[in-house]
Amino acid sequence: MKRLSISLPAIALALVLVLSGATTARKAAATLNPTPTIHPAATPAPSKGNSRFDTYYYWYTYPGDSFVDYESIAIEEFEYWFYYGWSVNTNSGGGTLISKGYQFYGTPHSFPPSVFLYRH
Repeated sequence: MKRLSISLPAIALALVLVLSGATTARKAAATLNPTPTIHPAATPAPSKGNSRFDTYYYWYTYPGDSFVDYESIAIEEFEYWFYYGWSVNTNSGGGTLISKGYQFYGTPHSFPPSVFLYRH
């Protein structure tokens, strides 16, 4: 009969799994010092804002689908306000679609737009 070569690694793996939970270290500090030490809670640092986590999009005009730039939503809204004086946001209620934000560059677009900007 042919000897099974997998039996030795299987036994070794089983031993490792069984013995990995068995440790000799115990938490003896709890029995030596029964009174808990109270540490004051650390005060959180002030937030620097979420500007470093902003998602940047490739902006294309609508209608026309021509590339504008690669910016975050807040910067794109500011640019429309600064250059044209338009109040622009992502709320579609009562607005006219002026720009679409895609996460990937290129035309024809292989994915639908992630963000829409509306002029109010």
